[in-house]
Amino acid sequence: MSPRVWLITGANSGLGLALAEYALSQGDHVIAAARSVSKLPASVKAADPLQLDMDWSQDEIKAAGLKALAIHGHIDILVNMAGYGLESPVEEMKAKDLERQFQTNLFAPIYLTQALLPSFRARKSGTIMNVSSIASVYPGPGFSGYCSSKAALDSVSEALAEEVAPWNIRVLIVQPGFFPTNWFATAAAGGEEARAAAAAKDANAGESVYKDLYGAGEKLPTFHLQKRWIGEVPKAAQRMYEAATGTGMAEGLHPKWMRVLLGVDCGEKYRGVVEKLQGNIDAMEPIWRSTDIDPKKMDEMRKAAGIVD
Repeated sequence: MSPRVWLITGANSGLGLALAEYALSQGDHVIAAARSVSKLPASVKAADPLQLDMDWSQDEIKAAGLKALAIHGHIDILVNMAGYGLESPVEEMKAKDLERQFQTNLFAPIYLTQALLPSFRARKSGTIMNVSSIASVYPGPGFSGYCSSKAALDSVSEALAEEVAPWNIRVLIVQPGFFPTNWFATAAAGGEEARAAAAAKDANAGESVYKDLYGAGEKLPTFHLQKRWIGEVPKAAQRMYEAATGTGMAEGLHPKWMRVLLGVDCGEKYRGVVEKLQGNIDAMEPIWRSTDIDPKKMDEMRKAAGIVD
C-alpha cells in the first residue's frame, strides 16, 4: 500500500503536531500547515511545509489548498486542526473578536475543504477530519464564542458528510476533552485582552462584573487534575490516526459513527449531555405533540399533494 498523504493544519504544536509526528512515523507523507513554517519543530522536518494563515481570505485559503494538492498530486486525509479559544462573556464580546473566532474555527476549515473536494470527488475517496471539542455540546461560561464556533463546525460536518457520501468521501468530527497542550495558554492570552477591555469599559468599578469568568482557561488544568481527567497527547494522536485510516482500535467501526471522542472527560460529559437531552425530550413531549396539525386537515393536505397511503 502506498503511503497516505495528510494535510494537517495547526501542525506546529499540540494535537496537530502529535498527529503529524505519528503519521510520519507510520511512513505516510505529511503536509504540515502553519501560519509560520519557520516554527515547525525539527520532529516534523520530514514533512512538507505549507504556509497557511487561518485569517486569510477565502480565495487565499483555497489557493493554499491547491498548492498543497500539487505537492504529491493528491491528498488522502485533510485534518482541520488549527484553532483557538476566545475567552469572554457574551455581554462583553467585541464584534471583531467574535468574527475572528469564527474565521479561524469555522470559515477557514470550510474554505480549505472547498479547495480539496473536487480532487476527492474525482478520485472517489478522501477523508475530512474536522477537529471540534467536547465544548461544542458541553459549553461553559466564558467560552461561548469558542463553543458556538465548534458547534457550528459540527453542524457543517454533519451536513457535509451526507453531501459527499456518494463519492465515498468520509467526514469525521474529533471531539477532544482535556489534553495538556498549549491551547489553554492561547486562550489565556485572549483572556488578557478581554480583561483589559472589560476594565476600560467599566471605568467606575475598574473591572468586569463577570470578572470570575476571565482566566477560566487557566483554572482548567487544576480542575482536571482533581478529577483525574487528563488525556495523553501521543495516545490521542494515535487514536485520530486510526479513526482516519480505519486501523487499530477503529478497525471495523461502522461508518455512521463519525464522532471521535477523545478523553474520559469527553465521554463522561457526553453521556451527561445525552441524559439531559433525553430528559428534556420526555418533559416536553406533551408540548411538542400538542403542536401537530389536526388529523383531518393533514389528510386534506396529503390528498392535495397527491400522497396516497
